[in-house]
Order: sequence, then structure tokens, then C-alpha cells
Amino acid sequence: MKMIKLKLVWDSTKSRIFTRETILLFQHKEQKQVDVPVEVIYASKNNLRDILTFQDERYIKVFERFLNQGDQGYFAYLEGQCVHRSWVRKGPSIIKLHPVLNTKLDQGEVFIHYCETAPMARGRNIFPFVLLRIVKDFPDQNRVLISVNSKNNSSIRGIVKAGFAVKYEYYLFNFMGFKTIRCR
Repeated sequence: MKMIKLKLVWDSTKSRIFTRETILLFQHKEQKQVDVPVEVIYASKNNLRDILTFQDERYIKVFERFLNQGDQGYFAYLEGQCVHRSWVRKGPSIIKLHPVLNTKLDQGEVFIHYCETAPMARGRNIFPFVLLRIVKDFPDQNRVLISVNSKNNSSIRGIVKAGFAVKYEYYLFNFMGFKTIRCR
């Protein structure tokens, strides 16, 4: 447990000391169809412990904080077991696309964040299925957005499968607090 905490602290510190990454911001563009035998349920204080099937206990506090700040959580269950989580924040708000990159989320926009599928459930289209469910839940919003590191190919495939297209590419360079962010 101490090693996990040390790694998390190091990873967080390292990204603030030196970063050279590309972050892709996707916007939903096209309605798609993905069928998967999962049940999607909203996260609540009553079911947060369900994520312990594939997540560490420390996530309970993180998700309680998300609920308290008004984020909507989505849990996907396969054969009665929680195997995926995604969270949504509605604008107006400031969102973190990366530890060194914040951006403004306007009224009428929603941002999908903090998504993960259990290792044993990956490759079954659960992620794009949940993304499409989120899109359906926010039909009155102008934009549904999600971001991902350009090296995360499996997440990119799921995002594209759900009908999202790249809106912006952010090129980040940070060294000891001196940062350069280019957007294309």
C-alpha cells in the first residue's frame, strides 16, 4: 500500500516537473449503436463500494468528492459485478484535461472524465456503450466532450467507436513550471 501511495505521489510530482505529451479533446459528433450485455447504473453514495471489485479503497473518497461537487457517475455491471466507471461534469466549470492544463467548460457543455474499465472486462465494448449512454442522457447539451492522452490507443478506439471526433489537440511541454501549451 505504501508503494502505491509513493508511486501516485511521484507520478503527480513528475507531471508537474516535466511533461511532454499530447492531449486529445474529443467532441461527440455522430450517433452510433453499440450493444453490450451490461447494466448501467448511476453512482450514488449507496453503491460507491461496488467499484471495489476492480478499484482500490481510496477511490471511495474521490468519488464521494465528485458526487458532492455535482458530478454524475456511471457504473457498468457485467454479470452483477461492477466493471466500469465514468464521471460527467456539466458546465459552466473549470476542468482539468491534464495536471498542467485546465480549460473552461461552458454552459451547455458536459465533460466525461475519470473513466476506467476493469482489466478482465476490457475489449468487450463496455466503454463505448457507457459513452453512448451518457450522450443519450444529455440530449439538450450543445457539446459532449472527453479527453485522452494521444498514446492511449485503446481508449481512443472506444471513444471513436462511440461517435466522437477530435476537436482539439493540445501539445504540452512543462519543465519546472515553465510551460508551453499549443492547441491545434
